[in-house]
Amino acid sequence: MKNQYGSNKLVMLALLVATITGCGGGVDPVTYPLRSALDALTRSGSSFTMTAIGTGAAATKAVDGDCSGTLVETDAATVDSTAFDGTPGLSSDVSATLTFTSGCGQATVTATETDYFDSNLLPLGADVTGVNYFGKYLKPPVIPATVKLGDKGDIGRLTFYSEKAYTTVVRYADRSYAIEADSPPSTTSVIANSISKAYDDKDALLSVSEVRYRIDTAGKLTMVSQDILQYDNSKTPPATTRVVFRCTSGC
Repeated sequence: MKNQYGSNKLVMLALLVATITGCGGGVDPVTYPLRSALDALTRSGSSFTMTAIGTGAAATKAVDGDCSGTLVETDAATVDSTAFDGTPGLSSDVSATLTFTSGCGQATVTATETDYFDSNLLPLGADVTGVNYFGKYLKPPVIPATVKLGDKGDIGRLTFYSEKAYTTVVRYADRSYAIEADSPPSTTSVIANSISKAYDDKDALLSVSEVRYRIDTAGKLTMVSQDILQYDNSKTPPATTRVVFRCTSGC
């Protein structure tokens, strides 16, 4: 999901390809066409609803988190745009509404942003409405063609500024990935986990977000869940709140 928690999801995944060798000769691992699947989903857009059922009770906290609520998100199909840097590219408008029903207070939060891509759908940055954050990748994120079970590594850093001139840093998000086994285990699908750690301008950790998608060998990419750990740095040691959303519609 996108940046209603200060941890923009602009790039879901970026992965490095590797090979493995088995005893007695080379073994070809099952590979998944991540880049084309991600490009297709970004270009066409998506809409989904996610539900959290956490109550904060000790017996369920480790699995379901502290809060109950719903998240409804719509990622519009990409359109031609020159708004990011004046050069031809693409953009997608994103809107999300979060409603907590227990555990984190009675609250509804609505957020919008615009994500920007180059002509090859490589992410460039994002404008986050309301908080007026302007995000930019200072180095292009790496998104290879294929991935396999067990791959992990760094994606890159998305830096957020307080103005479009990109001079005053307000926060940044370090992205990484892990390709995990599906549940139940499968030989035709895996879970692609996009991990984002958000920090303020003083390097204090603000949140850790893990967005999980299922990808199969045919290149179908679908939302599974999002696990968000939020830090309250006004307390010593920092207090944490965890929300676990699972996809219930549009999955």
